[in-house]
Amino acid sequence: MDDLGDLAAGFRDAVADQFRGVVCRDAGVCDLGGAGCAVPEVEPAGRFVDHFDKAPGMFWFFAGVRIAGSTLLVPMLEEVFYRSFLYRYILAPNWMFTAHSSFAVKPFLITSIVFGFTHQHWLAGIACGIIYQLLVIRTNRIGDAITAHAVTNLLLGVWVITQGFGYAEKSQWHFW
Repeated sequence: MDDLGDLAAGFRDAVADQFRGVVCRDAGVCDLGGAGCAVPEVEPAGRFVDHFDKAPGMFWFFAGVRIAGSTLLVPMLEEVFYRSFLYRYILAPNWMFTAHSSFAVKPFLITSIVFGFTHQHWLAGIACGIIYQLLVIRTNRIGDAITAHAVTNLLLGVWVITQGFGYAEKSQWHFW
């Protein structure tokens, strides 16, 4: 166990060295278990873009990569796993030959709940899981759920970046 603790401490120190003096201008110092590293203490209601005020290009790079990943990659991986594999695996032992349009309550609820709990806002995740699974069952196509998931993530990313299109009183970064 000492080796694991040493490995964790080494990783912590390496991360601290990467952030020392680069990220923190005036944001405050946090200790991170004695490492004495300077990393920003981000307030939950704070605007993430404020941490990039001297480098707006870095903000847009981060935002672009985040939106691209959550729009193009994540929906494919999650929908193939949850709707195509897990749902049908729970539904039937011979899952490879089970149609996507097959319905049963047990796998429907299990996959929707597991999908929801893997997301930060679990109740919204469960609701989306139900909607995406119903879409797959109705159309017998996994691609429709991938597209719906991608559009959901794209709109959520745009909402976060624009601070709720100006309608939100507080920052929307908690959605990411």
